[in-house]
Amino acid sequence: MLSFLACPWSHAFAYAIAAPFLSYLSDRIDRSRLLLIALLSFAIDGVGIVFAPTLAIAIALRIFGGLASAVIIPTAFALVSEVIPRASNAEPLWGPI
Repeated sequence: MLSFLACPWSHAFAYAIAAPFLSYLSDRIDRSRLLLIALLSFAIDGVGIVFAPTLAIAIALRIFGGLASAVIIPTAFALVSEVIPRASNAEPLWGPI
């Protein structure tokens, strides 16, 4: 039997396991296209969770969302590092240092 406690942890677990592998993938594939696909997947996940008829489907969608966010965050950081000069890489994230 599934518990409501499994729902938030499923997202975090999927993210933690998939982030190293999917961030490596972002180095091999066009980053902007990969980011667009991941954002679309994350949006579909959010709408799907709202209409999930059972807890099992909601947990499966949370895992799917964790995989999508495992692509979004490293790819966004990589895109920022491509656009911003290396000397001021931290500025867009933390402000002037």
